[in-house]
Amino acid sequence: MALYTTRVAEKLRRGKLAAGVITVFVHTDRFAGGPQYYNAGTHTLAYPTDSTQELLRCALDALERIYKEGFDYRKAGVMLHSLSPAGQLTLRMFGDEKAERFRQVMVAVDGINRRWGKDTVRFAVANPDGRWGTKFEKRSPRYTTRLREVLTIE
Repeated sequence: MALYTTRVAEKLRRGKLAAGVITVFVHTDRFAGGPQYYNAGTHTLAYPTDSTQELLRCALDALERIYKEGFDYRKAGVMLHSLSPAGQLTLRMFGDEKAERFRQVMVAVDGINRRWGKDTVRFAVANPDGRWGTKFEKRSPRYTTRLREVLTIE
């Protein structure tokens, strides 16, 4: 869940958006013969944010509320709602200095990862062993839609 939240926060910042609500969900394989479970937890933020730290805290809190031991989970995910432009965020009544530090940290982390490659700097809770990858990272090249993926022979 932490990896999903980290990725969605990166995409949120890339799109210059902030989220006001985060929903996490988990469910088992409905075609498997074992016990079935599905649940989702939603967390409404006091102020919309694009900060990975704040979104992670909320996502892991929601996951803790819905997670049950003893199930073979097949799928988990994160959804963001109440999106708004990040440039028009409401000033916070309390803790604005902390939120500004979070923004500065995320600008630095995004800059390092852009320059040196994905996950050069990451949160320890997100993919600590580095072995897991999403399915889209295993896709074949898109020669017909991406010029930079066209094969060249030198």
